[in-house]
Amino acid sequence: MKSLFFGFLTLCIWAIPVRYYYVCKIKNLCDNSTTEQVATPKERTKTLQLTLGDSILLKDYEQFYFSPSSAQAALSDNNMAFIREVAEQLLADSLQLLSVTAFYRPSERDIRQGYFENLGMARANALKELLNQQGVEDQQIRLEAEETTEEAMLDAAKFNLFYSAEPDSTQL
Repeated sequence: MKSLFFGFLTLCIWAIPVRYYYVCKIKNLCDNSTTEQVATPKERTKTLQLTLGDSILLKDYEQFYFSPSSAQAALSDNNMAFIREVAEQLLADSLQLLSVTAFYRPSERDIRQGYFENLGMARANALKELLNQQGVEDQQIRLEAEETTEEAMLDAAKFNLFYSAEPDSTQL
């Protein structure tokens, strides 16, 4: 009975640092800086646009803002207007596809969000979900991620329309 007690005690003593390492070091859930609210910039750059090939269909919209290490965008009314316009464009032509590219900072390279390979893909997925709420189908949206060269990340996303070279099986 004594050996069972000491075995259980040893397991508990071992489990505490292992749990700390997993939660704090691997999942990054213990960093005190993440509990502070990061202020949204007062003035966002108005470089967000929707392109189709070399043509710019929508321009002069505010860029999305993502707090460091976060996949959720701080949305402005201008961002939602852009999402609605993009959704209208996609709903008007079901043959059009949209490439949503979201960026991530160099310091966020090793951060994973859920099952996404990097934070940029998680951010692109968050933008896709906004389009889904407007009625756009998943099949029309392709997700991409790119690492930006600057920590400020003034351009958080880009949206490009294109036509698939493959025939749509629902049209046959």
